[in-house]
Amino acid sequence: MDNPKNGAVGHKGYVLSVMLEILTGVLTGSRFGLDARAHSHLAGGVGHLLIRVRPDLFVDPERFLESVEKLVAQLR
Repeated sequence: MDNPKNGAVGHKGYVLSVMLEILTGVLTGSRFGLDARAHSHLAGGVGHLLIRVRPDLFVDPERFLESVEKLVAQLR
């Protein structure tokens, strides 16, 4: 696995960016992909998406917080 500090994202990064493009562009009816030049025209077209997640529905809240802290420590 690539070290997250070195900037290499590989396939995982590509798939994550495509997923975000689908959620924030396609799903919201906004411009997406090569057409997403929202700041170059007056019509706008910037998509906004808010997702609310309840971690407690997936994992114990204490374990979730511990895991987030561990991940943040690994990124430093």
